[in-house]
Amino acid sequence: MHEGEEPQPPFRIKADRRLSLELAYCVPRGIPHSVFLGWSDDDQDKALAWVSAEAEKCSRCRTTAAEWDPKQGGSRTAYVADETRCLGCEVLDMAARDLGDQQDTLGMKLGLVPNDEPDDDDLDGENG
Repeated sequence: MHEGEEPQPPFRIKADRRLSLELAYCVPRGIPHSVFLGWSDDDQDKALAWVSAEAEKCSRCRTTAAEWDPKQGGSRTAYVADETRCLGCEVLDMAARDLGDQQDTLGMKLGLVPNDEPDDDDLDGENG
């Protein structure tokens, strides 16, 4: 890049914090950036504040450090564990267990894709 030139994507996105936040809000929602820029300043600010707040949350438990920190108005007992079962996570956990310690699975990521031939009779897990 030469002096006076604008950085080009993706470098421009990394170099411009506001643009990065705007795109973090718009892209997952299918909102054209040009449409977002047509929003009022107040609406844009709210959307960007939401993106920033979401980024502060733990990816696993979805809480923030401040919620647990009494010095920041939080509490060490702000939440309690609630047991629920997600059948999708159960399927992923079973697949991970079945892979075991096989060397050729290093770096492998498991995900869910729609089953073209679901077997509703197997919902109780007894047939597999």
